[in-house]
Amino acid sequence: EGRLVFKPGWEADGIKILATYTSGKYPTNPSGTMYNAVGITNHRGNHVAIMPHPERSIFKWQCEYIPEDLAASYDGAYTPWIEFFQNLINMAA
Repeated sequence: EGRLVFKPGWEADGIKILATYTSGKYPTNPSGTMYNAVGITNHRGNHVAIMPHPERSIFKWQCEYIPEDLAASYDGAYTPWIEFFQNLINMAA
């Protein structure tokens, strides 16, 4: 599920957290990753890893499991992950 687990001393290895989830709770941190990390990079910034793939979960039908009470609170066909792309558009404008 893309749950990042950092070993002791990871910061000394030059790994930097590139992006984070807004909280440590589901659904905004679906995998429960440490430090709410979404993306990491090496010390040079020329290698990037990001997980999960938000493009695979913007529609309700793409999600394997959403608790019924949570799914009912979503408007229309989208999940809150659509905000990821809306924010990218707004940042670029």
